[in-house]
Amino acid sequence: MADTKGSGVWIVAEARRGKLLPTAFELLTAAKSIAAPRQESVTAVVLGPADGVEALAAGGASRVLVLEGVPDFVDDACAAALAAAAKSGGPRTILLASGVFGRSVAPRLAVALG
Repeated sequence: MADTKGSGVWIVAEARRGKLLPTAFELLTAAKSIAAPRQESVTAVVLGPADGVEALAAGGASRVLVLEGVPDFVDDACAAALAAAAKSGGPRTILLASGVFGRSVAPRLAVALG
């Protein structure tokens, strides 16, 4: 989890072979519990197109942001794309799953966001 000076909670919804991973919905639940007391919105960020992104909105995401053109499994590129989006979108908190991808991308994203 990274805290920035913006507003809102973002989740990074991982997808593999065009399908959302179950961790996306686990993160969505956690994000809603963080956002509710702050009266902030929840945004789901999906790296590349994936089936079922509408389920994120149905599950409570106020907004679903799909970042196109991000190469799969290239952690530096994923972190750079997320950082660019975060700098323009201004989330206060960003949640990533604690799998291999999240543990690799989170520190890169934290450095990029300062």
